[in-house]
Amino acid sequence: VRGYQGIHVIAAAIRSAKDPTNRTDLRDALAKVQMAGAVYGQIRFQSWQNLKNQVVPPVYLVQIVGGDVKLVATGNPPY
Repeated sequence: VRGYQGIHVIAAAIRSAKDPTNRTDLRDALAKVQMAGAVYGQIRFQSWQNLKNQVVPPVYLVQIVGGDVKLVATGNPPY
């Protein structure tokens, strides 16, 4: 799924780049891509934990005890 989604992200960047054969234009267009992801929610590039141009998926940690589901923690990025 990640590879499939990655191709769609790259295609969106190519379509929106001023000159898709220019690596700087393509890089800048890629950084501006925002789209719905197939599995991981909204895809957009941002800084995260001192890293640049990261796509940070929302993550939920749940615990199931006796059939009851309890949300333990969330790793939702600060959008």
